[in-house]
Amino acid sequence: MSVRALAALIVLLVAGAAPADALDPTAQQKARCDTAANERARTQCLAGYSVPALKFPDEAEDIDAVSTVARMGIYKPKGAGPFPALLVLHTCGPVNGDPPQVRFWVGHAVEAGYVAFVVDSWTQRGIREVCRTPPPPPITNAVLALRARDAYEALAHLTRFAFVDRTRVAAIGFSNGGRTVYLLGSREIAKWYAANGAGFAALVSVYGQCFNREFGRNYLLPDVDRPLLALLGDRDEDGDVRDCLPRLEALKAKGAPVEWHVYRGAGHAWDSPNFRVPRRQVEIGNADGVYFAYDAGVAEDSRVRAFAFLSRYLDRQ
Repeated sequence: MSVRALAALIVLLVAGAAPADALDPTAQQKARCDTAANERARTQCLAGYSVPALKFPDEAEDIDAVSTVARMGIYKPKGAGPFPALLVLHTCGPVNGDPPQVRFWVGHAVEAGYVAFVVDSWTQRGIREVCRTPPPPPITNAVLALRARDAYEALAHLTRFAFVDRTRVAAIGFSNGGRTVYLLGSREIAKWYAANGAGFAALVSVYGQCFNREFGRNYLLPDVDRPLLALLGDRDEDGDVRDCLPRLEALKAKGAPVEWHVYRGAGHAWDSPNFRVPRRQVEIGNADGVYFAYDAGVAEDSRVRAFAFLSRYLDRQ
């Protein structure tokens, strides 16, 4: 880590949030983590189990023209199903921090015939955001492990509903959620958190960071075995193509089912109307700042590409 990044992190830690409720992993959870490749990975796995699980919605709701989709919820098409389903994993900010962005994707998912499950990893844990403020202990250094656990537990939760086809569940994530999506493609991460070995039928990462240079953390792991689409912008210093493309190309060369598309001139958060006026923001792990810029054309094209990819793996032929 650079001196500049370390100094920034220390300042943030001093001003950080209060500790979250902590608990000890169960014997079964510890046994899963014992399968980790090394001690560092085992520590990350255990940290993902170090706080209580989320409480998920017990029923689904319909979405209409006035729905804001600014909270955790399960939204379904009309009818009995069973439908394919799509987990929607938010950014480093809160779900209600950008309702139009979440509404854009959830609305189109339901319109395309998918159950959409917005998974909020922050609110129940008293976390507002982890963009500029580190999360509290014990998850300070294990945010994405925790979010991967949340995603797999949300996947298991969906199997309770007769209107969901459990064999056709995918995940799409944005920024920090996009990093989580990369982890969901990993066989090892699945061993840590997947119930009964259940995995995702397909994965889409939207402007997700593959590798953090300041912290030396890799999110796109070499054991990806799930169909994965990465959507990237060539002006985005967070989902940096200089880090992502070599890793994606190496995975594809090994036969991994990965695809990608790079948008010329696109920055970070291109689907977020919060950034109609482009600006640079300094965030944790990006001490030099990231270029945020809304682009309606790129947002629409990324929607088309994402759902075309998902349809190949989730739609009945």
